[in-house]
Amino acid sequence: MKYVSGDAFNLFRELFKPDYKKGFIVPADTFDNVSGKFPIGFLIWDLNEKKCLNFVKTDVYNKYGNYIGKKKFYIKNNNKRITKWINQFDIKNKLNIIGYTGNNGPDFQNNIYLHITSINKINKNGVANNATKYSITKTNIIPISVYFAVRHSIKATWINDRDQFLTPKKKWEKDMEFQNDCLTFTLFHGQNRFTSENATNHWIPFKEKVRTESLEFSDESKNVFNAACELWIYYQQNPNCNVNASLYDIRAYFQGRSPKGRMNNKSNDKIYMNLITNLRGKLKILAKKIEPKIYEYEFLKK
Repeated sequence: MKYVSGDAFNLFRELFKPDYKKGFIVPADTFDNVSGKFPIGFLIWDLNEKKCLNFVKTDVYNKYGNYIGKKKFYIKNNNKRITKWINQFDIKNKLNIIGYTGNNGPDFQNNIYLHITSINKINKNGVANNATKYSITKTNIIPISVYFAVRHSIKATWINDRDQFLTPKKKWEKDMEFQNDCLTFTLFHGQNRFTSENATNHWIPFKEKVRTESLEFSDESKNVFNAACELWIYYQQNPNCNVNASLYDIRAYFQGRSPKGRMNNKSNDKIYMNLITNLRGKLKILAKKIEPKIYEYEFLKK
């Protein structure tokens, strides 16, 4: 399906414009020696017809040969990718930075690289790599959170693996509830890997005193905050806790790490497991609330 939506085929698509007739997709791992989770398409084109298509619609079959629905693949047009859109919010004045984020590509397959970190990774030429190319400050934390939440709210599957995130309509700029939902989602998502081990933690979502001026959050966001607060309280009861710990730090504290340094998936602390499971459940509900806005504002096309 790279021909249909891949950036590498832009020039080819300008020259090769046949009429699409019919086709189907199957999971890549249907075939021997292929382990990737992406669609492989079998498409029929009429070379005698020349058409400028916006999309192709295919049948979808699972690895057992069962028909499970239809899928649209949009042919790249004038819509700019989300990675171009987010560039406008990049901070030139590198002061008061609270974290870094970035990405390697504008589709679902690259979302695994999208995270928030406390470390700016610089190459030998003094240039930040794609994973940390965007500095985060209080002036751009909302669009960064929208960018982050939009890309992580919808689960990646083999079917949507090549779907492209796009420059949205400007209506998102006036939707404060949507923005605050995205901020909440970003604060508590597992890909927010900010740690206080090597930087001042500005991502603590709770204060000792209630702020007089605060944002208005939806019920779904409030439920996430409440679940997270229970987790923070439980962690802070430990005598050797770090009062400046981030969510990533708390997860590492309870789950520990393997000999290779990777965080374990689970903890032997049953109370912690119940609390983190509850938090993740509330976050999934919030993600479902965010999802319709992703299509409404055309970050993605159905």
